[in-house]
Amino acid sequence: MGQFQVLKNHAPIVSALEKGVITLVTSPGTYRYYDIEHAAIKEDDAPGKVLEFEIESGFIEVLNNEVALLVQGAHRK
Repeated sequence: MGQFQVLKNHAPIVSALEKGVITLVTSPGTYRYYDIEHAAIKEDDAPGKVLEFEIESGFIEVLNNEVALLVQGAHRK
């Protein structure tokens, strides 16, 4: 329950997520994301891009500066 942030070199964590909003802010470097407008996975490297999603539930894993999200009912805000 509640909010938390994941920053560079965050300690490893696995946590359940409840219904709410996930806000992703990209850092420098290449990343991939799903572009709902074009129904395709895109690649970009622009830092500071903000992606917000409403989710029903899910899980987050943080390990070695990588974040994995497994969610149900995601809708772009």
